[in-house]
Formats: sequence, structure tokens, C-alpha cells
Amino acid sequence: MTNALQDPIGLALGSIGAGATTGAAVVTAGTVIVRLLPEGGSGDAAFGVLTGGALLGIAVAVTCTVIVTAAIADLWRRAVAGAIAAFLAILLGAISAPADRLAGRIGLAVYLLLLIGAAIVVWRRTLSASR
Repeated sequence: MTNALQDPIGLALGSIGAGATTGAAVVTAGTVIVRLLPEGGSGDAAFGVLTGGALLGIAVAVTCTVIVTAAIADLWRRAVAGAIAAFLAILLGAISAPADRLAGRIGLAVYLLLLIGAAIVVWRRTLSASR
């Protein structure tokens, strides 16, 4: 690293937001897929899709956060930011259940679109601030 990082805390917080919203969008997409399954998504197929979506959302959150924080030299700080992003991704993804319960498939789709929009905004701000 040739340049001193201007704002490592801002970069870490931005990367947590970017990873969390992206991971939550993946978790919510898994919930949308379950709702599109025949029989309303009951049984082993729904369990597999929900579990896979949650695990993939965690992996996406951690990976995105660690990649964005590449300018931070300490690997453990990047890993902690990734762990926080994974936790927040699961929390944000869990909100998809009440959204589905209150507003059905349309509410779930709106929540997914909100997460994708938030992820795009946070990604753009974080990447522009890290340059």
C-alpha cells in the first residue's frame, strides 16, 4: 500500500453496509424462490432453498466486505468487518418473513428491491470513498 488510507473507519463501515445489504438481498431472494415453489414452499425443498440462501447470503456478505476492505492492512480487522456484515445480513434477511406475512409476495418483492437499491447506493458510496 503506497498511499496512507484516508478514512479506514469509514471504509470499514461502508464495507459492512455493502456486504450486509448484498448478503440480505441473497437471503431474501432465497425466500422469494421458496414462495414461488409449488405447494407454497413447504417440505424439504423449501428447507433446502432457505438454508442454501442463508448460507450463500453469509458467504456473499463476508466476501464482499473482505474484498472492499482490501486497503486495510490487518486481516483480522477485515475479518471482523466481514463477521459483522454476515450477522447484519441474516438480521436484514430475517425481515423478509414479516414482509411476506404482512404483504404477501408483493411485499416480499418490494423488500427485495429495496435491499438491492440500498446495496447499489452503499456500494457506490463505499467504492468512491475508497479511491
